[in-house]
Amino acid sequence: MESGKERQLKFVPPKSFVHQSFWYKLADIKLNIDKLQDSPKEVYAEKNYTEYSRLLIEVDCTAFNRELSTSSKNSKCKGILLNTNTIEEFRSKDKNDLIKRLSDDYFNQLLSKDKLESSSELFFFLLFSFADFKAHKYYYWFAFPAFRDIIYKCRSECKSVSSIFSQDLLEKFELQLCTFRNKFSEPVFIFDSKSDIILKLSDLIHHDKKDENFKDLDLTSTYICCDDRSVDQNPCWLLRQLLGYLVYVCPLLANKEIKCICLRQKLQTSVVLLIIIPSTETNIEHILWTGWEANKNGKLVPQLADMSKVMDPEILAEKSISLNLTLMKWRLLPSLNIEIINQMKYLLLGAGTLGCGVARSLLAWGAQYISFVDCGKVSLSNPVRQSLYLYEDAIDGGKPKALTAAKRLKQINPCVLSTGHWLKIPMPGHPVGESQFTETNEALENLENLIKEHDVIFLLTDSRESRWLPTMLAAYHEKL
Repeated sequence: MESGKERQLKFVPPKSFVHQSFWYKLADIKLNIDKLQDSPKEVYAEKNYTEYSRLLIEVDCTAFNRELSTSSKNSKCKGILLNTNTIEEFRSKDKNDLIKRLSDDYFNQLLSKDKLESSSELFFFLLFSFADFKAHKYYYWFAFPAFRDIIYKCRSECKSVSSIFSQDLLEKFELQLCTFRNKFSEPVFIFDSKSDIILKLSDLIHHDKKDENFKDLDLTSTYICCDDRSVDQNPCWLLRQLLGYLVYVCPLLANKEIKCICLRQKLQTSVVLLIIIPSTETNIEHILWTGWEANKNGKLVPQLADMSKVMDPEILAEKSISLNLTLMKWRLLPSLNIEIINQMKYLLLGAGTLGCGVARSLLAWGAQYISFVDCGKVSLSNPVRQSLYLYEDAIDGGKPKALTAAKRLKQINPCVLSTGHWLKIPMPGHPVGESQFTETNEALENLENLIKEHDVIFLLTDSRESRWLPTMLAAYHEKL
């Protein structure tokens, strides 16, 4: 290949895509595992090549899986998730400092090993986020870190592999490539056209011997191959991350020309680039990073995923109530068992001022099963004192209190299982005439059955006599 005029090499940045399942999983992990912890977390994304003009980096609920199958390693790339606890922290965080700190940490961990476990480790991303669980809105910003101030130059001409390799060499390369990929999942590898062999990057580069890396290679016959399925004239962003790594760990390449093959969908259309590796600062502390993703309008701002409308309103209400209780529990009473409160069945004897107040308090603490017992009707004086009734409930003789209170609870929280029972509680000292025997026996039987069916009995009637029989029955059946 003849030398030509040099030009600055430009790279096509990836595009991010977040599946809804990722936010559901993040919410679950944050609320039940991480809680107030906000340390960086390791995640994985899928590299999708279906959008040929641009590499797509996708995250979904599997992003938090720690172990990857061998077949998936080539299509996965590692990332760092940092989810803040407040929107103020998300907005005020210095993004330049953030990308440097997290990228330095990742790069130093990479270099602390003798060599790469897989070349896929070179391609990483950052995901900076804040999750507003109450509003179900997720603010996030992707970054694909690369060295900021290093400029790569290449020869102006851009040629296909088929125009550089002879037919015989091309066929040998294709055969070698097929064999190599059946054995290894490596997005980057080295092809030695003179020896007709393919080598892994880790076979040639050792982090503790930087001055010897690429020392014995003939650069005229050596091709560094990188997956790049785009059809754009410029290479994808992954090559920029790869070149940054080579600049740092292979100082012998400084000011030299290397041959890179951007492997496209078809080998014959793959592009060969002659890239000049610059000499630069090799102290990671002095290297600056770039790579924050621009939005569809080309502006460097975070994105918003609004999930508030994708859920059923009743489910949304239930989750919001549960979230509120969890947040209160974290800060006020960590030992509180909310699940027990949620699963118990409550019987409220009396649907007056006390009954309405207790019912609303139970709702606030996540109770799901509430039953009312009362034989009264809503009077005109009740709505101002009893919070479950309205003026319209009191007119035309008044509606039954127990049934109305149960209905109103469902209007407040559609997920609650609430029932009302019109029942007159038999009381000592109140004579029962012959005409009332049947009604009284039915009341006794219904009251006893209700007490047996519930876990907690609230005595909320307005007289001592009406509380006597329920107290005896609750004690007999060992109810709280």
